[in-house]
Amino acid sequence: MSKSQDQDTSTFKHAHYWLIEPASGPVSKGTCKECKATRDFVNSVFSESRHISLSKEQWNNYKS
Repeated sequence: MSKSQDQDTSTFKHAHYWLIEPASGPVSKGTCKECKATRDFVNSVFSESRHISLSKEQWNNYKS
């Protein structure tokens, strides 16, 4: 993780307000509207009638 992704929340005086990019793969980038911190958000995959959440590694294996 980069420093902007792994910042100590005790240094901030706000709750993060995440603006998350539209899903276009297993992970979407989010940027805090207030402090511009960034973070990856794992997207979900719908499979038939059940919902599963996959990590990046699982998604790459799933696509193969």
